[in-house]
Amino acid sequence: MIILAALLTIANPAADDPPAMPTCEGADDCASKWGRALRWVMDRNPVLVEQSESLIRTGPAAYAVANFYQVTRIPDGGGRYTIDLRIGCANELWGCKWKAEKRAFTAHVMASPVRQ
Repeated sequence: MIILAALLTIANPAADDPPAMPTCEGADDCASKWGRALRWVMDRNPVLVEQSESLIRTGPAAYAVANFYQVTRIPDGGGRYTIDLRIGCANELWGCKWKAEKRAFTAHVMASPVRQ
């Protein structure tokens, strides 16, 4: 049984890979995606500790069940940036869904803005 599990892990290494982080390019694209990153984080933990053009950081919530987040805009060169998410687990007993959270973050940030 253990050998089978090991073979499945080796056969499908991408299953454990963390999802790719969102990227942006140019002032308008980066401002839009940075705004969506801020909204995503604040919807999950409103305890904003620090916010700048390159950092969003929340702190542990008083009720200690919300995760806390750090989002950093990292320059890749040529006006391109990676928007990196780090997650702190507030309560290991509830379980931390790191990969699911990162996938949800990336999907939200990379979604096309709604045009009116």
